[in-house]
Amino acid sequence: MHTTPTDTTPMDTKGSEEDMSLRNPMVAILALVACSLLAGPALADQATRSWKTLGAPASRIVLGTVERVSKPGPDGEIRAKVRVSETFRGRHTPVVRVPGNTMDATQPNFEPGIQVVLFLGDDPMDGPKARDRKRKHRRGGLATPIGGQSGVLVVPEEMVPATADLIRTLIREQDALGWKALEPSFFEAAEPVHPVLIGISLEELRSRVSPDDEPDLQRAACNATGVWRQSVHLWAMNTAGRLRLDSTRDCLEDKATDSASFDERVAAASALGDLGDPKSADTLIPLLLPPEEFDAGSDDLAEVAALSLGKLGVPGAVDPLIELALDGTDDLGLHGTAVHALGMIGKDGDRSARRALRQIAREHPNRLVRKQARQTLRRIRGE
Repeated sequence: MHTTPTDTTPMDTKGSEEDMSLRNPMVAILALVACSLLAGPALADQATRSWKTLGAPASRIVLGTVERVSKPGPDGEIRAKVRVSETFRGRHTPVVRVPGNTMDATQPNFEPGIQVVLFLGDDPMDGPKARDRKRKHRRGGLATPIGGQSGVLVVPEEMVPATADLIRTLIREQDALGWKALEPSFFEAAEPVHPVLIGISLEELRSRVSPDDEPDLQRAACNATGVWRQSVHLWAMNTAGRLRLDSTRDCLEDKATDSASFDERVAAASALGDLGDPKSADTLIPLLLPPEEFDAGSDDLAEVAALSLGKLGVPGAVDPLIELALDGTDDLGLHGTAVHALGMIGKDGDRSARRALRQIAREHPNRLVRKQARQTLRRIRGE
């Protein structure tokens, strides 16, 4: 959203340049997975959860069909009766009864006929009141999903077989989960898998991959043959940058410049900053597009390119970043990112970046951007 560049522009004034810096690219990439969800009850935060926080602590994981949903109570409370078709972990019962709520967005909202995977907490047979629960347990009991709606995954019919296979793999390989075990689910030509579960798998892999996985990550990041799911491809580009796999630099530069996919261009530009090779500045600087060339969303690409140039610390990027910050538009987020990038270059002692910040502090029409430039100068001078 654009804001008029006047001294009275409403913005958050609580911090320094970090308040206006670029959002985390990895979160944006994983959010693409959530955007792929089909219509149905919203399960908003699952895309960024890992197996460690969702699947591993579940005492029971089951697949079933919602047979009946009770009428909502005064505060929206409902109970769903789920006919279990497969139990992946824990005690099997033919039926599970699960609480939900039609008015609380943090709780699941069920519809009859949908198929669901349930990640359930403590088994109703455990605990000091286990004896009193036996009768209810034989009828299915009342089981609570982990994290409310996050513990309920609505699975379209065509995704059920492959989603079930991936859950079995995650359970079987839980303690030694690696790329090779999950790779069969990552191919575009594979049977359709619920995208949220792909996101959960990628988030879990994030802390487990290492430079030893470079050949596989390079193939997925470069995606030369177009065989990988898009979410996997974007994740692999980000991971290649984080692990500084220089073997991916050429293909990342090509994708940042020429890819027909805007998401690929953004992910590639971000990864180039993480790779840390100053040679990539020649690819990134042209992505700081002048205002008249902005297409819808291209200012996001310019933000990513600016931040990556800051990470590279290339003095040759200073003049283009000044132009970006003083381009005469009202895109204060973009201007703030340019200031942040100049601060990253200036912290290593580059005098031209410090002169640029002083110029922005004098000339920018918006008071808060001027303030950010001054704060950045003070920070890099250690004041």
